[in-house]
Amino acid sequence: SPQQSVMVPDLRLCTIRSINDIDRRFVFEILSPNSSHLLQADSQVQCDQWINSLQLAIKNSFKSSNDNVQNSASSSPKPKSKDDSSSNTALIEKIEFKQKMYIKNFSLFSF
Repeated sequence: SPQQSVMVPDLRLCTIRSINDIDRRFVFEILSPNSSHLLQADSQVQCDQWINSLQLAIKNSFKSSNDNVQNSASSSPKPKSKDDSSSNTALIEKIEFKQKMYIKNFSLFSF
């Protein structure tokens, strides 16, 4: 099977923004600390949906992280079980899978 690559290892460190370019329509940028990726959707509606979805995913990942920290701080310490580590692993795998799927659905521009 073809090997897949990951454009950005952690979407939470990225900024997603629309790019107004006369030569390329329906383009948005994923700006990470180390790189910038321009992606093109098939329509303005799809472009807006991708931008909104990515921004919401980033926002929700921070919200769930903050909720976990607050819940941990407010509850008494508990020993870690195998279930805790496997759920963290599953969450990481889910995030990585979603990032790969986002990337597969766009044309990548190199400058």
